[in-house]
Amino acid sequence: MGATPPRDGSDSLRAARELVRQGRRADAETMYRNILKKDPRALPALVGLGLLAIEKGELAEADGFLTRAAALAPADSVPVSILATVKMSRGDVDGALDCAVKAVALPPSVGVLQRMGGLFRDAGQFARAQDCYERAIRIKPDHVPAWFNLGTIRKFKADEPEFRQLLKLKDKAETLSAEDRAALHFALGRALTDQGDAEQGFAEFAEANRIKRASFTYDATALERHVDNIIALFSEDVVHKHRGKGVNDPRPIFIVGMPRSGSTLTDQILSSHPDVRSAGETKLWSSCIPAFVQGDSPQLMQAAAPAITKELIDGMAPSMLSGIAKRYLDVTDPVAKGAKHLVDKMLYNYFWIGIIRLALPEAKIIHCTRDPVDTGLSIWQLLFSDGTLWAYDQREIGRYYLAYKKLMDHWNRVFPGEIYEANYERMIADQEGETRRLLAACNLPWDARCLNFHETERTVTTWSATQVRQPIYKDAVKKWKKYERYLQPLIETIGPGP
Repeated sequence: MGATPPRDGSDSLRAARELVRQGRRADAETMYRNILKKDPRALPALVGLGLLAIEKGELAEADGFLTRAAALAPADSVPVSILATVKMSRGDVDGALDCAVKAVALPPSVGVLQRMGGLFRDAGQFARAQDCYERAIRIKPDHVPAWFNLGTIRKFKADEPEFRQLLKLKDKAETLSAEDRAALHFALGRALTDQGDAEQGFAEFAEANRIKRASFTYDATALERHVDNIIALFSEDVVHKHRGKGVNDPRPIFIVGMPRSGSTLTDQILSSHPDVRSAGETKLWSSCIPAFVQGDSPQLMQAAAPAITKELIDGMAPSMLSGIAKRYLDVTDPVAKGAKHLVDKMLYNYFWIGIIRLALPEAKIIHCTRDPVDTGLSIWQLLFSDGTLWAYDQREIGRYYLAYKKLMDHWNRVFPGEIYEANYERMIADQEGETRRLLAACNLPWDARCLNFHETERTVTTWSATQVRQPIYKDAVKKWKKYERYLQPLIETIGPGP
């Protein structure tokens, strides 16, 4: 049912916003467009259409609306700050940084400073990111997200005023939302552990994870059943039956594995090669699979079941597999920008390896591995921005790891020699040797720039953004042994690493 036209412009804007709130986005878009027909300079309608286009993933259209909005309101930091995030998502780093600099030069809100701080951080401009977070804190001293993000790019010393100010926020904890309380305890856990106070630091991490875990429901058994289902569906006979039906194109390189397994390091090394461009973590692959296109894509991040069903497997005719491959190559072509190879670092694509190997037999699959206890420790110390629901309980992290490993072991059995293992500890021990082997596995010629990966300027949107701006360091190898007493649930579930 369409929306009833309101009487005037202000009523129309209120009505359009209410339609968005109700989830009636198509009606809201129609109303915003009608407003623009009457008044092409209607700033709220331009911003509203830009936000709706972002939700739909139509970033070029969003860029157009927000560029017009920013030009109409050069003294307003909001349109230009949103435009900055759109340009960054489109791979236009220079354009994004230009918009971000303009946004923070205007009188920005705390929200704008928070968003632009994240953008500067992802671009490796940590001084600008720190300035944004510190400005946000000066405006609103109890703004927990700014404190949390500030703690990801700098360490707090025990005797500095900023750390004492952070500690005092605990006195206000009961007045904070559950989300902010969790973020506060994560920030304190990181700060105290960095200062050498593991006892109190891990107590803060435990409280942060407890608060976060209590805010949602998650069923680890559902994931385990799903992995068993995939293994049953992708037997050696099924794989043999469907071989040779895909598209032979060597451009894609898929990086899969657990979070915090060295995947961003691997991506950064590959992206330092002149023949390679990275798409980062995208959902482009799953969006190209017919049975999943209409699904709820956040489920992939929640480790619920992507739609890998018997019907999907039985229906894998040559036209279906080649269709998936062609769609993927088409949607990634603008991202590749002419590069010979494109890295897709959506780690959860390990669920889809069966279809990836059949649809794109010449694609490379890089499986990042790391000591599982070090991996679990690093996950447990992080507050994820997506639906990584298994990350806030040590036993659930362990169960997730075991399910993931079971599936990866299966893929290695049915596709022997077709998945390259990039091991974090081996890379730390022998950077040049492992880099040479990684490039060879991707059929890339040797390039010494891959050894200086930390000098490569590109956007990194994971929690490893700060680490990959530094040369190789060994501090994170067997880190769990320092904190073994706090990790017994994790160790008991998966066993100690090798």
